[in-house]
Amino acid sequence: MAVNDPRKPVRVLWVHNTPRAGRMFLWDVRDALPEEIAVQEIQLPLRPSLKTLPSLIARVKKYARAVDVVHAQFGSLVGLAAAFGTRPFVLTLRGTDFYVLPSSTLLGRIEARLRQLFTHIGCVRADLVVVMSERMRREIRQWPLLKRKRVIVMIDPVGEEFVSDARRREAASFANQGPLNILIGSLTGENPVKRTWLIERAVEICQNVGLPVHLNVVAGLSRSEVKDAILSSDLMALTSTHEGWPNIIKEGLALGVPFIATDVSDLRELCGADSLNRIVEADEL
Repeated sequence: MAVNDPRKPVRVLWVHNTPRAGRMFLWDVRDALPEEIAVQEIQLPLRPSLKTLPSLIARVKKYARAVDVVHAQFGSLVGLAAAFGTRPFVLTLRGTDFYVLPSSTLLGRIEARLRQLFTHIGCVRADLVVVMSERMRREIRQWPLLKRKRVIVMIDPVGEEFVSDARRREAASFANQGPLNILIGSLTGENPVKRTWLIERAVEICQNVGLPVHLNVVAGLSRSEVKDAILSSDLMALTSTHEGWPNIIKEGLALGVPFIATDVSDLRELCGADSLNRIVEADEL
């Protein structure tokens, strides 16, 4: 899903069934996208009939030919209608797509199971699935054929109405601080244990959509040079397959620089609710 020419916008076909008047978080996400992402929308009916599904699939496939990525916002029939194109397909799920809704009628129970079945088909077809919580990610990978599916967690935003003036000033201050400086520490630049290429690809994705991120790969420097490099960084990154206890992270913590890392050594214990440290999956996304 990377863009070959970063000067061109990423063209996304955004398939959903929610009018803007509903003011769901979908539109908070849509309005926050940078101009480097060009969005074309298809709004499907909220409750289409099954017999109209072939025409909806054909409509989505037609518009998908002119874009780089198809993004279905929500599963069920929306995800099913968007799942049969030839472009990279991203599916975003909400809880009501993922779990079986309770119902007191037979028809309602059948409909709830059908919704989950359609969501499952969309997930199998998707190149990437976006879910709302770590629990959803764990549970979706228990479904058939999804054990190794690429799944990322993105918590839905709140609307502007709920953001205080102090938080707005804080966000504006952060945005005006310049690029985010990320440091990788490795004895050699190409290290199969460290997997630095994952971080390099992640930075490339950010830069392609206009996010100011700068990467510094530190290898073969003296301890004093490593210290200077850490002090000039905002974040340490580590995507190792395994570690005893990574010295570069230890040194960064001593200098007050947080980390983002794969789940190695005891790093998870340093990622409490009040910490800036984060554990992530070994994936460039």
